[in-house]
Amino acid sequence: MPSRSSRPSHRSRVKKPDEDCDVIVNYIQVQYVPTGEKRDTWSVYLGPEKQAEFATFKDAKDFARQLARKHRRRAWLHDTSGYPLKPIDV
Repeated sequence: MPSRSSRPSHRSRVKKPDEDCDVIVNYIQVQYVPTGEKRDTWSVYLGPEKQAEFATFKDAKDFARQLARKHRRRAWLHDTSGYPLKPIDV
């Protein structure tokens, strides 16, 4: 049995996002210049490729979960607080 010092720490076992192939839900607020109207948009990416866009977080999260399961990838949230990305339970 390895000694405590040779075992990986809990921090090293925590999965980190791989933005090249994981599923990312990205929040964007769009403001239309002529009217000043704002619209929330949630985009879902698989790696660098945009897969879909939604008006609600719930719809985006549901789609991201399905996509992550299908491709056996992790799903992450990139919201207004920015980095680090937050994991989405799949």
